[in-house]
Amino acid sequence: MLYGATSSQVKVVKDIYNRVSDYKSRVDLMHMQLVQELNGLLQSFKYEIENGLIVSIQNEARSEIIADFIAFAKEAFDNGSKDVAAVLACAALEDCLKKYAESKGIEIENNTMSDVVNILKSNSMLKSPEAKIVQSYVTLRNKAFHADWDKISGPEVNSVIGYVENFLLTNFSG
Repeated sequence: MLYGATSSQVKVVKDIYNRVSDYKSRVDLMHMQLVQELNGLLQSFKYEIENGLIVSIQNEARSEIIADFIAFAKEAFDNGSKDVAAVLACAALEDCLKKYAESKGIEIENNTMSDVVNILKSNSMLKSPEAKIVQSYVTLRNKAFHADWDKISGPEVNSVIGYVENFLLTNFSG
């Protein structure tokens, strides 16, 4: 679950099992070898967890999902679907901000996007000028999520797309 079925870590476990299966005539040797090798692997996993490497894997996964939303938003925008792009980009922004707060250990469950911006600002995770920009995107998000299409401009949609791209690169990269 931690690494995924196709990860190199899972491949190593399968390789260990296949290698020690050669001892089938001596099941006691097979089990002893399996325990020794898996213990070493578990020690490696423990080291990765204790040194924050799992967090970086989680951040990478988070950023890939949000990046997909932004890619879809850009494509929609380029194809003249400003409203679709606005919804996708604003959803990506809100999710991005919430996941960023969570990755820093800040509980934001059941908070509005505006609340999340204020929480990030009060924790010095968004500087005042940036918080003002993001707060303007809260207004755009509300327009998009309430289908106020005539109140949404192309440049503001393009702006939020660019902001989320930059935020991902700055805050969710390795």
